[in-house]
Amino acid sequence: MKQVWRTSFLVWVGVVCLLGTQSVFAQVCPDETSMVDGSKQALVEFIGTVKKESVADFETMDHQKSAVFKLSLHEGMLGDLAKCLDKAAQDPAASKDAAAAAKAQHDATVKLQEKLKQQEAAIKDAKESKDAKALVEKIDLST
Repeated sequence: MKQVWRTSFLVWVGVVCLLGTQSVFAQVCPDETSMVDGSKQALVEFIGTVKKESVADFETMDHQKSAVFKLSLHEGMLGDLAKCLDKAAQDPAASKDAAAAAKAQHDATVKLQEKLKQQEAAIKDAKESKDAKALVEKIDLST
């Protein structure tokens, strides 16, 4: 009976430790992640709106400037997330796996941020509304 009790207790401790480690990693940069997710959703909706409208509506609603502004805002949020992930990756209290995962997520975030900066510059520099609209429709938010 004692053997069963000890085994059950050890299994329970193992499960708690495993789930505890996952929840700690899931909580890395929750505010920044939430802000980036919300901003990404707003951009997806904006891109969908632009795809449905005519070039005349795109001009009238000044969506070229809106796209530049929304991308700039999203890049700033990605920058905040990257800073947080960098701190998490360098945290001496973090496990090797958690630090490696934070580093990988940091690198992907920085890569996406750079890609969006290039897309933003192209939209901003577009001389014709139809060209800007086409660029907005092709914004790639994937890493």
